[in-house]
Amino acid sequence: MRVRRWMWIGLATASLSVVVACTGGADDGGGEGDGTAIPEATKIEDAGPAKLVSDGQLTVCVDAPKYPFAFQSPNGDWLGSDIEIMEYIADDLDLELQVKVVPFDGIWQRPAAGECDLAAAALTITDARSTEALFSRSYLDANQALAVRTPDKASFGQLVRLAGKRIGVKSGTTSEEYLRAHLPTGGIVVPFEDTEAMFIALGASEVDAVLSDLPIGGYRSTLDSALSITEVISTGEQYGFAAASENGGLVNEVNDSLGNYLESDDYRSLLSRWFGVR
Repeated sequence: MRVRRWMWIGLATASLSVVVACTGGADDGGGEGDGTAIPEATKIEDAGPAKLVSDGQLTVCVDAPKYPFAFQSPNGDWLGSDIEIMEYIADDLDLELQVKVVPFDGIWQRPAAGECDLAAAALTITDARSTEALFSRSYLDANQALAVRTPDKASFGQLVRLAGKRIGVKSGTTSEEYLRAHLPTGGIVVPFEDTEAMFIALGASEVDAVLSDLPIGGYRSTLDSALSITEVISTGEQYGFAAASENGGLVNEVNDSLGNYLESDDYRSLLSRWFGVR
């Protein structure tokens, strides 16, 4: 399956190397001189064969549009960093990729419900989610980023300086969990169901700031000079792909394929094009 690229993705290559890093293990080992550390994957023993919702197809649940991870061009082609990785894995496993759009909330539970084989949605691996799904090896560091309107950079340089202010966040995300646990005095959490609506609200001054996963906010800042990232909060969060807990055979195959991809020039190209990592 050929990866399709929309014309304006080149806009995403403005340098974000100071705020976005690809995933690495705790020992920060490996790498190719570009900050890349290849994580190790643990083989799931006695996993049995991979199970698929439909024979010959890799069915993937996505939350879309979610820039720059999964969205469609005007002619309906699927684009985005998660889509490119899923296309690579599907090709490697000799499967046809099928994309299914579902809401983000609880998306990691969809494979267990038989709706798809994998969930790919810039999905942070957490202990709670891991009780309901089996995750692949990680492929990108998430962390959190505070985005504000560029004229407000000096005033709202840190989350703690937003006392009494309205702060946008996407519902059901680890960003919302972090914000509620670290809310400045008098701060107001404004949840959004849609990422695009959240950033539109920031531009329209309906909220004073937005907290999101770093790759999401960082990507938006490369496209819109009116938006600035003022604080990067290191949380150790990492993205992975979710499968049903009993589908260890599929996760083993995905991990093998993903491991090859993480060491490839295709992955380094993806980091540069979508997140500005050089």
